Amino acid sequence: MLLHILNFAFFSLLFVPTNAWWILAHDSLTQDRLDPIVTPGEVAYHVHNVIGSSGFGPTVSTESLQDANCTTAPVQADKSAYWAPQLYHHDHENGTFTLVPIQYVQTYYLQRPQSSADKSQEVKAFPAGLRMLAGALRTSYNASNQEDRAVNFVCLDYDGGSSQSDQLPDKSCPDGLRAQVVFPSCWDSVNLDSEDHKSHMSYPLGTVPDSGDCPDSHPVKVIQLFHEWIFETNKFELEPGVKDFVFATGDETGLTFHADFVSAWDVDVLQAAIDQCTGSLFNGVENCPPFVASIDEEIAKSCKIARRVEEEIDGPLTVLPGCNPVPYTGEATCENLTTPAIKDYTGGDESAQPTDSAVSTVATSASASSATPAASTSSDPPLSVSVSIGVTTSPPVLLASTASPTASETSSWTCSKMQKKRTKKRHHAILQHH
Repeated sequence: MLLHILNFAFFSLLFVPTNAWWILAHDSLTQDRLDPIVTPGEVAYHVHNVIGSSGFGPTVSTESLQDANCTTAPVQADKSAYWAPQLYHHDHENGTFTLVPIQYVQTYYLQRPQSSADKSQEVKAFPAGLRMLAGALRTSYNASNQEDRAVNFVCLDYDGGSSQSDQLPDKSCPDGLRAQVVFPSCWDSVNLDSEDHKSHMSYPLGTVPDSGDCPDSHPVKVIQLFHEWIFETNKFELEPGVKDFVFATGDETGLTFHADFVSAWDVDVLQAAIDQCTGSLFNGVENCPPFVASIDEEIAKSCKIARRVEEEIDGPLTVLPGCNPVPYTGEATCENLTTPAIKDYTGGDESAQPTDSAVSTVATSASASSATPAASTSSDPPLSVSVSIGVTTSPPVLLASTASPTASETSSWTCSKMQKKRTKKRHHAILQHH
């Protein structure tokens, strides 16, 4: 198998010191216009691709996710929900949009302890029910902003060399497109959510979004979550000189790419893995004893749910679902649009409702797309939890402005060429340190 050097994941996974890390590889659970964090109980502003617990729906709770039949994660103790905007192919010849399939998604769990002597070295599991967003609906890029730098893209070319960019690449990617996002890893120790779904979390102090000490305002270091969403853009014929791909937000640049997360881990299992498992496990989660009892690859691969929003989203479509004209401006208005129904949803919390029958994903049609204003936050009050963490209180410390990663924060890693079809362990790559 041909070996090549890959600039693996843009951030300092290449590598600041990490006690241990592992990867959970997912197939898609569904694609739907739902967002139980930002628009709970309503049709969302744009289509998302979803992985994780089959309890995903218009609303979710820790209980509804954990009680679900299955998860796309090979470790069934992870019943969390993860989602990100769907990518579409834009055929400029006839003006239509077609959903780009996900090849798979990698969720990385990285232990990054704090380094300062006066900071706790413990890395904590996510508290049950923690909700957070990474990325934003942006129209510009600021290289000194940690949140902006937390998102980027890799044009996959295993023979010619993969390349990385802050926006969607303007060239053909022979092996697909990888959208990457790193989540904040510092928690305020109290709130499971916040009005903007971000303020209760923070990126570390320093120059990169994935490593460093936590600010005093967010003193609890939780395990680092990093996503790779691999879209099969190589299945489409591209027209030279035009922007062939667009996110469901109407964005041709990639600046609006983001990801959402609701933690529904078995907290004891996750904390035991953090405490007991060492080294670079990659996809070898069977080498982490706390995971072994709940590993089930077959259940994970077959875990699918039916779509709930009654509209066509696969394409070819004449417009993107919702109010998402191209290009994205953040100020779109649309007329004469109706909101499609959400199948089998009567309102309120679905925790007690059976919404997760493991069936193949089925698209339903509606006569019109939904009118959607620019994204806004939910009015639901933030969730909170009391946690004793044994830290001293002091005035909040603001995140420092960031600069580009230094050369010392990257190293060369050798990767074996990823197969079109994954092996049973569904490796993204086999990495060897020089």
